[in-house]
Amino acid sequence: MKRLLEIEYPSFHHLNRKIEVNEETYVSDFSITDWKSCTDCQNLTPYFYRQCFHQEVLKVSTTEEIKLISLENYFQQFSNKKEIATGNTCDYLLYGQNKILFTDLTCMRPHYIETHIVEGKQKEGKRAKVFKQIKDSITRLSVCPEISERIASYNEKVALFALRKKESAFDNTDEGIKPMNSFMRMTNEQTTNGIAQQMENGFKFITNEYPKSYQW
Repeated sequence: MKRLLEIEYPSFHHLNRKIEVNEETYVSDFSITDWKSCTDCQNLTPYFYRQCFHQEVLKVSTTEEIKLISLENYFQQFSNKKEIATGNTCDYLLYGQNKILFTDLTCMRPHYIETHIVEGKQKEGKRAKVFKQIKDSITRLSVCPEISERIASYNEKVALFALRKKESAFDNTDEGIKPMNSFMRMTNEQTTNGIAQQMENGFKFITNEYPKSYQW
């Protein structure tokens, strides 16, 4: 996959500039975090959220080799190609021998996860946004025939919403912000227990809520 992203994808878009892919390799359990959320927490008054002892959002349990690539860093290198650089992008691409996984990491207050009402207006929840981010990321990469073929070759294709709920020091909810039930809503219990929403591209969309480890 690294070679396809560095050579085939830029070539498909007629880009002569060198594109680099920083790929990390893991052969045992590991964790990754959402640094933007961590920065937000550090800027808050210390009494509002309980102290976070582990700055991590997704724990992955594995006994096989996994490769990890930051898609945000990758697409940012195509700054002169708006059709690539702009749009919804998820955080990471992970792949092993038989599985490929696109994931977006979020650490947030629970009432923003699903569709909610803010000042009388309906707002889309984070889960629905993540669904779009992952789907759009896969679609953008799949326009390259070589990458599309490689993705299709994996036996298991997963779109993962990696969720960690911010723990408030007080049990309260902002006035004017209320959760909204919908027939389209998937609960954390459903998605964490493996009841997946199917994407049109063959990926299954599931949620893994911290501190539960995702079993590779």
